[in-house]
Amino acid sequence: MQIGRRRVLSLLGAGGAAAAGLIPSTVTAAPQPIYISANAQPQGGYSLACFTVNGRRHYEFPLPGRGHGIALSTKSERAMIFARRPDRFAIAFNPQNGAQRAQISAPSGHHFYGHGVFSGDGNTLYATENEFASGEGRIGIYDAANGFSRVAAFSSYGIGPHEVCLSPDGAFLIVANGGIRTHPDAGREKLNIDTMEPSLAVINRLTGTLHAKYSLNNARLKRLSIRHIAVGANGTICAVMQDQAPDWQDTPLVAFCRLNGPGLLLSKAPRNIQTRMRGYTGSVAVDGSGLIAGVTAPHGNLVTFWDTRTGGYVSHTDFSDVCGIAATRSDGEFILTSGVDGAAAFNVRTGTRCAMKDDFAGSRFWDNHLLTTQIAA
Repeated sequence: MQIGRRRVLSLLGAGGAAAAGLIPSTVTAAPQPIYISANAQPQGGYSLACFTVNGRRHYEFPLPGRGHGIALSTKSERAMIFARRPDRFAIAFNPQNGAQRAQISAPSGHHFYGHGVFSGDGNTLYATENEFASGEGRIGIYDAANGFSRVAAFSSYGIGPHEVCLSPDGAFLIVANGGIRTHPDAGREKLNIDTMEPSLAVINRLTGTLHAKYSLNNARLKRLSIRHIAVGANGTICAVMQDQAPDWQDTPLVAFCRLNGPGLLLSKAPRNIQTRMRGYTGSVAVDGSGLIAGVTAPHGNLVTFWDTRTGGYVSHTDFSDVCGIAATRSDGEFILTSGVDGAAAFNVRTGTRCAMKDDFAGSRFWDNHLLTTQIAA
């Protein structure tokens, strides 16, 4: 197993200091990062698993079907794994040890869209849903402090809401409305490509009122389904898209905006990289500095990196079927997961990648999204 140079040096430094008797026995070890993702197992079946910075198994439990995104509250030690669209299950668990707390289902006539987010205090969960009779996107509201009972809902102000994030001040929900109508009777078939209206909606999480809405402004761009978003600590939003038109070679797939800003800034990579993205992004994360966004392109087997201040392309790295991405505690560093090739750490600033292929992280086929938190050492 390989680990990064910075990690090796930190381990050597800690070991050397301890051996020399320089670390008092009363010093508490720093919390250690852990990474959580849905996956498919080699022997068949689906699970949710957590691995450590070294790629070792921390916990794992089976899922009744394929999982997708994970919502996390560090304050309340609550997390929720959502089924992949158009399934209806979601499972609450303790992100520290994997203990399952509750399993819920989307209400009759609804299915989950695979994502949700907790309020700042962790007591309320907001989930993206499809009311499939009308096709209207809904935000289901669940009381996380009382068994995750569904207590209310409001509009997502669009069709096909996918990822939802909380604004840095906790006041607003930022919703990626993909614009694509689906129905469980049609599986994953897309029913309204010719009339789709993707948007990014900013919604007051307490009142459900629309604060702002950012749309794409011509017929060609309206074929870009806004699916995933990441929000930096400074309020910069990075939205990534999936092109529903056949001529995807040179169409932008990454956009930036700020809360209360003028609109979406669409960004493209150099043409050869843009073409390699194949009109499809899988996931997005912003690094610890807030300055770099990482965007996975699993169909093109690469990850692209972007400057959140300017929207400009920075660099890329190749990685087979890469989709999950999460920032580490080091600026410019991300953990990447693959559907065929395990997991790896990549540092944008140094251009180095260190695989975790020789341990648990290399034994699973990781699904679309990766979440990071930390556990006491």
